[in-house]
Amino acid sequence: MSRFLAVAAALALAHVSAAGGPPAWLVKVAHRSAAGLSDGTVPTKIDYVGPRSRFPVVVLTGSFVCKACSYPPGGTAPTGTAAQVRFDGETHLSIDFTLCPSSAECGANLCSFGACTSSQDALDAAFDAFDARLRGIPGDPNPFSPRPGTSSCHIHYPVRAMRYVPGTCTTAVRLRGTHAAEVTLTERWHPREFERGGWVRLPTRTHTWRLVETDDLWKVAVHSSGDPAPQLPHGVRR
Repeated sequence: MSRFLAVAAALALAHVSAAGGPPAWLVKVAHRSAAGLSDGTVPTKIDYVGPRSRFPVVVLTGSFVCKACSYPPGGTAPTGTAAQVRFDGETHLSIDFTLCPSSAECGANLCSFGACTSSQDALDAAFDAFDARLRGIPGDPNPFSPRPGTSSCHIHYPVRAMRYVPGTCTTAVRLRGTHAAEVTLTERWHPREFERGGWVRLPTRTHTWRLVETDDLWKVAVHSSGDPAPQLPHGVRR
């Protein structure tokens, strides 16, 4: 980046920071992203979406070339006039990136399944907490899809004769105002037991995880259906 562009970017960042928007770590990584992508021909404009939210987004406008991106042998590095980077506000790591001809196109394709929505933010925060809860617990890894809906899954059942049993895993998300959400993960499995030369189906078993998110998704409480009924924090609607 030329000295002119570096100064322009620094001034833009200082202006946003003075307004009390982005935290210092986000300003730093935004500046680093702008410097790494800019081809040095025009100033880079930096904007922030939800700078203090659980998943802030840095929006860059200028002239960019992504030398670190993958491209076919003999081809050229991807270019664009807009770029967006989504960060995890807890780890400060970038989790989504897109480089496009326009900011609108970037915004429509930033997250894995399209545009980043409040529901997607809620699911990402919930799955981070859920995966942390499952660490160290014997059995299969997280069998749930990070998208709402029901899908087939195989769930480990701790009886050798049954091995793995087929089941369905359902992911559901419900927003509760602008600062809270609830994600429900339900697993239903259909165990079988080998008896007298044939397989006998046993009653369907159901287990539900309920993840209650508050404080703009910064806090996530994980409850199992085997636990006492959780109490929602004050101000969060049922």
